[in-house]
Amino acid sequence: MADARPETPLYRQLLGSINARIHKGDWATGGQLPSERDLSEQFGVSRSTVRQALEQLSRAGLLNKIQGRGTFVAAHHPIMQPLGRVTAFREALAARGMTPGLRVVSRTHEPCDVVLSRLLGVPPESTLLHLVCLGLGDDEPLVIYRSYFAADKMADTVEMFCRAAASGAPPRMLSELYAERAGLAELRAEQTFEVRLATAEEAALLSLDRPAAVFNVTSLVSTPGGEPVEYRRAVYRGDRYKFNIERLAHIMA
Repeated sequence: MADARPETPLYRQLLGSINARIHKGDWATGGQLPSERDLSEQFGVSRSTVRQALEQLSRAGLLNKIQGRGTFVAAHHPIMQPLGRVTAFREALAARGMTPGLRVVSRTHEPCDVVLSRLLGVPPESTLLHLVCLGLGDDEPLVIYRSYFAADKMADTVEMFCRAAASGAPPRMLSELYAERAGLAELRAEQTFEVRLATAEEAALLSLDRPAAVFNVTSLVSTPGGEPVEYRRAVYRGDRYKFNIERLAHIMA
């Protein structure tokens, strides 16, 4: 199994193992996977565990289950990111059977400017923490996170976040850690989405050939009471991500 940690459900371990085999090329795009019985014997798990893992990978678009024929490796599909709620990076990747990772690229103290002063609700002369991270899926770079925080309020949380990232622990967004430490059940996020071309620096971090399209997502994360916590600029690979939302349509009689 790809993940032998006891706290990881067995079907999730199997899901990761199957996904790793697909990415390795053991089962090519369009190729058929072994039967549930064969997978059960190969990985030493029950057929119900196999069925649960295959169902999850099928829902994520990695596999196609064809009635009466079997299960096949689907063509490459982007990672779907729902917009109905803020989805944690690790959740979006886990839904596709990918192993999430987070690497801290840099952590610096920077002087505040007028725009960030207004957004974060701090005096213009304040010092901000600027954190740049790289989100990985199966060790492939997928997204760049550039976050700004009030240094006096977030220093301890940022330090905890960086230590966790360096240890290889399952990635959690910094605002999640803040909410947990502050005893908050939820946070709010005001977000803006745009499509543009990657800069040279972004293309290098994301291993893209230029010109390449990226999704640029800006987020202002706040407490339920409206206190700003984090200002984040995220750059997602345009060839790997899709964003979707489900809305009600008002029908005029």
